[in-house]
Amino acid sequence: MRGTILTSRDGVKWTKQVSWTDGLLEGVTYGNGIFVAVGRTGEGEVRGTILTSRDGVKWTERVLGTDGWLNDVTYGNGIFVAVGAVFITGPDSPPNGTILTPPGRREMDQAGLGDEE
Repeated sequence: MRGTILTSRDGVKWTKQVSWTDGLLEGVTYGNGIFVAVGRTGEGEVRGTILTSRDGVKWTERVLGTDGWLNDVTYGNGIFVAVGAVFITGPDSPPNGTILTPPGRREMDQAGLGDEE
C-alpha cells in the first residue's frame, strides 16, 4: 500500500489518512510541532518525496531540492535532516549519498557524499 499513513491515539485502533502521494514512504519523525514523512515516488525515474503535517491527519507534499530517494528523516537541535541516495547515471548506477536540510540552515541545503575525497 504505497503512500500509506496510519495514525493512532492508543496504539490499538489505527486510522488510514490521505497522504496525497502514491510514493513509498520510508521514514517519519516529529519535531517542533510538525510531522515529516519521507520516501520516493515514480516509476523508472524515481524522485524523493517529503510530506508534512501539523496533526498527522492532513498532509501536504513539499517541493524537494533533489532528485534523490529519501530513506529517513530525523529532528534534533532545531533542524530536520533527511538522508537518502542520488543515482547520477540512472537507477542501476551506484548511489551517491545525499543529506537535505531546510533551505538556509547551517549552510547546507544538499550535500553529496559519493566517492569524493
